[in-house]
Amino acid sequence: GGKIFYGIKTGLNEAFVIDAATRERLIAEDPRSEEVIKPFLAGKDIKRYERPVSNKYLILFPKGSTVERVGSQVTEDRAWSAIQKTYPAICKHLEPFAERARKRTDQGDYWWELRACDYYESFEEPKIIWAEISEQSCFTTDAAGMYSDTTSFITPVNDLWFLAYLNSSLFTWQFSVISSSIRGGYFRWKRIYVEQLPVLVPSSDLKEAIEELVHQVMDGHHEKSQEIDALIYRLYELTEEEIAMVEAAVGRA
Repeated sequence: GGKIFYGIKTGLNEAFVIDAATRERLIAEDPRSEEVIKPFLAGKDIKRYERPVSNKYLILFPKGSTVERVGSQVTEDRAWSAIQKTYPAICKHLEPFAERARKRTDQGDYWWELRACDYYESFEEPKIIWAEISEQSCFTTDAAGMYSDTTSFITPVNDLWFLAYLNSSLFTWQFSVISSSIRGGYFRWKRIYVEQLPVLVPSSDLKEAIEELVHQVMDGHHEKSQEIDALIYRLYELTEEEIAMVEAAVGRA
């Protein structure tokens, strides 16, 4: 559906991105803190076919969330007082960063809010997620409502056959043709390139076969990736000569 979204930009990670110990402390001080703390990934945390694991967390007050609580006709001091009453531990953590947070060019209606974003809810949904910079396609799925930073992208799709295509040797080769590599042979898997690539929907039988192999790869049977490649080649009706060209280009020959 053409929906590819950038990761979240806070403008001040020191304030809004916390580690697991800080999360636990804030929730221990006030259980309601958990409502606004989201698991948060950096691009480097996203691994090919691996279920993402987060050791960082995002404090999320989206733009507009304060107005929803207190209305628009209040001063900043009164708004902050209301938020403090609701989330005292979170506010105690954020308050030392107030001056720096106010200087951000990216913020919401108030300094404790993040910038406007029309797709926050997409992070909460099952999705495909990937790192912006990697040597090969590095896509995986997330159904745990993880948010991610600006070194990543998401698309709110959860089809495993589509994940298989994105991680295939064919896709990596197609991508290398239309994009340019950077230092060390890495690619930047940006939206402007990814959205150009042609996607064919497999038949139900082929889709089922691909998805079964994806489950096996995600369970640790990485050698099954070659079988997935073979099915993707069949989907795109590649000849033996074309397959050999692709695999030579991506280092599989």
